[in-house]
Parts: sequence; structure tokens; C-alpha cells
Amino acid sequence: MSDIKSDFREWLQKNFSKSTASSYYGLVQKIFNKNFGDNQDWQQYSQSIMPLLVRYFEFANREYYLDRVTIWYALDYFKKIVGYIQSGHLKSIKSDVDIYIFNGDKNYFVCSTSMTELYNNVVFIQRYLFESTDNLQYDDENISVDTLKLVILLENIKKTGKLQNPRDAAIYIAYNNPNNSAEKTALSRYSDFLYALTTNSAFDYKANTFVYMATTKSPKNYISGFIEVEPITGEHARSIRPNPEAKRYTDVGYVYSTRDLANIFNIDFKTASDLMMKFGIENKITTTRDGYYNAEITHKILKVHHHYKDKKQDEIYSDVDYTKQGYEQWETRKEAMKRLGIKKQAFYVHVAKKCLYTDYAEGAPRYYIPELEYFKNLPNVEKISRIKYHKNKRIYNKQTLSR
Repeated sequence: MSDIKSDFREWLQKNFSKSTASSYYGLVQKIFNKNFGDNQDWQQYSQSIMPLLVRYFEFANREYYLDRVTIWYALDYFKKIVGYIQSGHLKSIKSDVDIYIFNGDKNYFVCSTSMTELYNNVVFIQRYLFESTDNLQYDDENISVDTLKLVILLENIKKTGKLQNPRDAAIYIAYNNPNNSAEKTALSRYSDFLYALTTNSAFDYKANTFVYMATTKSPKNYISGFIEVEPITGEHARSIRPNPEAKRYTDVGYVYSTRDLANIFNIDFKTASDLMMKFGIENKITTTRDGYYNAEITHKILKVHHHYKDKKQDEIYSDVDYTKQGYEQWETRKEAMKRLGIKKQAFYVHVAKKCLYTDYAEGAPRYYIPELEYFKNLPNVEKISRIKYHKNKRIYNKQTLSR
């Protein structure tokens, strides 16, 4: 690694077009100057390439809205990410982050800070909003924020009357790095170069724990509050349990957001919200960003709207495998009729009343494909399907001849 700059330029020219190679080289130099200083010791910079790259992967998350449910996971996340970035001894850039309070209608500016101070500021603001404590001074020597300034800013927002209930507000975090995509790509190519040159796993950003965390487990992306214990089958409704890692624990127990529920029930966001409200949820938590629902109610709805339990004994067919897993084994009524080759009336008369279904979306049931395949081969359904096929063929031939 004696002349690493020249080696990198040569590697770029071998692997990319002339203009792309020049662009990547220039960007890496610019990024190093910005984050380390103006000396030209790329070999020294390379020792901190992973914390630097994690900073730019984190910038790519752009923004977060954190309420009193998601804040606990976010704080844990920021503590780990910021700690790793600080391990690279990068320069602190004061304009990295803007922090606001969102009241459901508008963002109110609180402060600008660097990413390395992000955790300290957020932990202070969340205490003000969500813990409702009068003692906002920290005894912890590791918490270094301008507490007096923050108290004045937060109190001014509160006095405007725009912050009626601080516990229902959200902390809005915005990163100020508009060129992040190009910078992140250039740094990734430099890491690829170092890994190819040295075969040292320390330069393999794709296997780096903190890069993975920033791309898949950030508070923006890692919203799932459940672990699937047992997927849906013909016999059993989907089974879920709280995920302690997601830290979705509030004063009413483990909860799921409406976005989580849309995933759990395999339906759209609005339908998931309507489904939960139909059950009259007493334990719903409302924030400015989302509604959260009790996990026990979610289990109940999963079972109530899965109708294998309602089938009569003679409607459980020995030729059907009811153990196949996943929502991919279920399809809509329209898809079912197309599979069977019959129209709506025939479907209702010969299939629907005896066929397994879920109805998480009202008026839009889904049917179990292995059972539909069984119905498809029944003589009465097969006969109707043939009649429809020949009728459609006659109509087609008649229209063709009349042209």
C-alpha cells in the first residue's frame, strides 16, 4: 500500500469508464478532506474507512419520525451507530443533522447538531417529551449537550400552544447531506478496492455489522414488531409473538403499528386500520405518526378471520394438503374463479360455501389454492368449466366469422 492513491486510480480505470473513474477518485479525495483534514495520507485514512462508510450509509436513511413507541429502539440504534462512527476519529460536521418536533401538523425546529452528538440530543429531547420529568439535567458525564439551550427551545415550542400533548408528539430527524448517494457509492468502490488489494475482511463493507444495521435495521426500515412463530397454513392461522429486539414495549405492553398489521394480515394499510377499529380496540395508542395496537387483539383477529375451524367434517378433504405454508398459498375470489374456469354464480353455488377462506379484508376473501385445485377436478365444477369454455369458443368463432 506504498502508493495507494495511484493504485486506486489505476484500479478504477481498469474497472470503470474514464469519466466514472475520474468522478469516483475526485469524490473520495473530497470526502477524505471533509472528514479527516487536508493532508494527503490515504493510507492513514484507510484505517477508518468502515466508520466513515457507515456514516454515509446512515446519511442515506435521510430522515426519521420517532414517537414514544419507536423511540426506545431508535435510542439503542443511535447509541451503537454513533459509537462506531466515533471510533473512526472523524471530524465533527455541525450541519450534519437538524432536529425538530412534529406535532401532527408541522415540524418545529429545535437544534442543529453533528451526527456524533445525535444520540445525546435525542436522549435529552425524548426525556422532555415522553418521560414528562421536571428534572432535565443529566448526571451522566457522557451526556454532553447544551441542556439550557435545549430547555429554552423546547419550552418556547410548548408555549406557542402548538404542542398540546408532548407525549403524542414525534421527534423528526433530518440529515443534511444532499450528495450522499454519489459519495456513498464512491466510498463503497474504495472499500472494494482495498478488499481486492489486501483480501482483509476489515475492508469488506458488505459483511460489516454496522453497515448491515444502517441498511436494514435503522428506525426507518426496521419497523417490524413481531417474529413469525408459525406461518399461516390451511389448518392454522398465522401465529406471532413480540420481538424483544425491536423494543416495542410501552406502558400497555407489546404493540404493533398499523404498518406492522398490514404485513401481518397481508393487506393494505387502510384495510388493516379498518379491521382493527372494527374490533373496538380499547388499548390503542395514538401518536402523531401512527396508531399502535395490542398484540393480544392481533392474535384474536388472526384466528377469528381464518375459517378452517368453521368447516364441517365432510368439508375437510383427505386429498387436500392443509399444511402448506405462507400467504402465497391463498388467492382472491377473482383469481380463484379464473383458476377454476367458472363464473361468479357457479363459484358461489358449487365452491364458496364449502371452500376454506380468510377474510381479513372485508368483502375480499382469499381462498386456499390446494383446496381450489381439489375443487377444480370435481365432476360438477369440471363440467361447468367445460361448458363455459365451449360457449366462449363459439362466441369467439362467431365474432371472427362476422368480420
